[in-house]
Amino acid sequence: MPENSFSHGSTKGKRIDYIMYRAGPGFEADTTKFWSPLPNRVPGKNYSYSDHEAVAAVISVTKAAEELKRNQSGPDFRRSLSVKARNDVVGAVNDAGIIIDKSLKKVDFDKVKYTVYSFSGTNTT
Repeated sequence: MPENSFSHGSTKGKRIDYIMYRAGPGFEADTTKFWSPLPNRVPGKNYSYSDHEAVAAVISVTKAAEELKRNQSGPDFRRSLSVKARNDVVGAVNDAGIIIDKSLKKVDFDKVKYTVYSFSGTNTT
């Protein structure tokens, strides 16, 4: 992941942005490739496009093999998902929640810090 201008210099950013997908009944989907489509900085500027890195992906969708089709309804399909696939999604969401909680605590601390700086007349730049 390229250095994002909105992250603190010595802090290594954590990925919290995901592309989540799931093929419906009778189909299979696989990620063919994924990448960061934007340059590290806005051209001619010293800052990133956003505090979130952009992500792009190519997802291949194909008809499932005959033995996997079984004319499943939506609910039947969801029940047939593997435990591992469900655990991966739950894990990703839990990881994102932990990162968000830590970030919110940091934002709260920064709000107090900058409020104190603003009343003390200290220049923070």
